[in-house]
Amino acid sequence: MEEEYLSLNLGDKRLDKRLKKIVSVMTKRGGTSLPDIFGNWSGTKGAYRFFSNPKVSSEKIIEPHSQATKKRLHQQETVLVLRVVYLL
Repeated sequence: MEEEYLSLNLGDKRLDKRLKKIVSVMTKRGGTSLPDIFGNWSGTKGAYRFFSNPKVSSEKIIEPHSQATKKRLHQQETVLVLRVVYLL
């Protein structure tokens, strides 16, 4: 997934660099909380600051991954789209 973010442009090179670092760490240790992923306060605080930055939005973060996914889908002859619905 890291290579999907090579073309990332949030309008600030520092933010681009921080997101690439966050993605790198999360792909190696994902599936848990930010403090557990980073293992130290400075990394965790950096991630929290990044996500609270007004220049950063979920749409901008997910865009490179969405584009790469679309590209992969178009390369396939058949694509299965599964939907799971849970009723409580």
